[in-house]
Amino acid sequence: MERFRTTYAAYILLKARTRWCIVSALLFSLVLPGVVPAQEAAVTLLSQADFDSGTYKISESGVYRLTEDISFNPHPVGSPGEDGVTPLDAYKAGLPFRSQFGTGDDEFDPAAYGLGYFAAIAIFADDVTLDLNGHTIEQHAEHALLQRFFAVLELADRPFVPGQGPHGFGATLRSATNLTIKNGTIGRSSHHGIHGNGNRNVKIKNVDFVDFEVAALALNGVEGLEVVDTTARNREDVPVIGPFSNARFIAPYLDWLVMTDSPTTLRVQGVDLSAGEIQAALRASVNAVFEDVIEDGEGFIDPVEHPDAYALYHNWHGIIDGNSYGFLVNPLGVAVNGFPNRAAANPSRDIVFRDVSISSQRAFINDVFAVKQGAGPADQMSPFTLGRLFDAGRPHRERTARTSRDSPPKRPCEPTQAIGKSRISSTIWAGFLPMRDAGFGAAATRRAGSVVVAAIRRSASVKRFLGSDCLMWEYGLGVRTVPEADGE
Repeated sequence: MERFRTTYAAYILLKARTRWCIVSALLFSLVLPGVVPAQEAAVTLLSQADFDSGTYKISESGVYRLTEDISFNPHPVGSPGEDGVTPLDAYKAGLPFRSQFGTGDDEFDPAAYGLGYFAAIAIFADDVTLDLNGHTIEQHAEHALLQRFFAVLELADRPFVPGQGPHGFGATLRSATNLTIKNGTIGRSSHHGIHGNGNRNVKIKNVDFVDFEVAALALNGVEGLEVVDTTARNREDVPVIGPFSNARFIAPYLDWLVMTDSPTTLRVQGVDLSAGEIQAALRASVNAVFEDVIEDGEGFIDPVEHPDAYALYHNWHGIIDGNSYGFLVNPLGVAVNGFPNRAAANPSRDIVFRDVSISSQRAFINDVFAVKQGAGPADQMSPFTLGRLFDAGRPHRERTARTSRDSPPKRPCEPTQAIGKSRISSTIWAGFLPMRDAGFGAAATRRAGSVVVAAIRRSASVKRFLGSDCLMWEYGLGVRTVPEADGE
């Protein structure tokens, strides 16, 4: 009897445990489907279709992963316009439709996007990882021609801080923080690979920047930046110069004058032109450039077929005709005028570059001189002063006459190539260093630590420096160097 009771008790215990296991299994079967999809839902997969209507905006935390190569070209030439019927020409292509403007999640702020789509992806959330997943994301050649201010990745909801820029971009700025971008290629851009203002804790890892015009990476007022295992080389097939950007950016204002039947006229060579006449001429000019560069595949403006457009916009050198950087860190706001100093407000801080190289960095800077003599007219300057000023703009071969007969003849500086690799700490500021055609040269190695960032840029003063190895005028490096604590 006692044995029976023991056996029966064991049976009851086993049955209870079995029932509990079944219940537990049922509970887990109900819970786990909710756990796994939740983890998967945090990964947002991005394909070409996500960019067909314009900039992809990231406003929520999470992991975003490319599933294929992306070439950004919304509303291309020949596609239906806003009415769904009329094909877009180059003058109207690549821009947001008026019906897309608004403040909703799927709309575009008319202030931020008033001069076009400024990025393929705009990131303005906390805790985001963008995994390029071995793919390339770039601005399409067509869009790169027509949208001349652009970043493949903009790390804010608009490209300028309030009160800056060529247009009113808005009174607020939302910037990305705690951001990682990794594992892929950031390709063609008419301006920046990555651009941002006021970011915190940004990491760029295993990224190749290819065919940017102004900078691979340009962050203003960043606090905490780590760039690791990254390369950069800028674009060398730029078909147009700066005035074509002006032609594109003035178009919305000209369109508004026409749309509102403005009586405004502009006298050109003694002839008064209406807004409509100016718009028609500008439209024909833009379409001519697009026809030669993109449609005919020439890659440049045809001087025979379109001589006026050629005279206005042709890029003789194929490289950017303005400031160009590899990696630029700057105080908050636009990087213009001279290099900032240690006293600059809102500087960038805590910067690390490790295993970073710039394989090619080229620019041809087009000088425009202005003369001012205090409060009086410039023509009261002495002939000597004026001669010294404008002598700086003469061809290099003319300036060689001023060198000593005992010294070897100087030669024009080729566009400089520079390589950077270093660890940067504390506040970023900028100094002035001569760039030599063979690299950084002795001027860089005399500093403690090692140079990080290459830049080809005019300084603020009119005439500051003639290089000792070659004829060079006002090229400089914006860098901050510190002693290496770990012997790297």
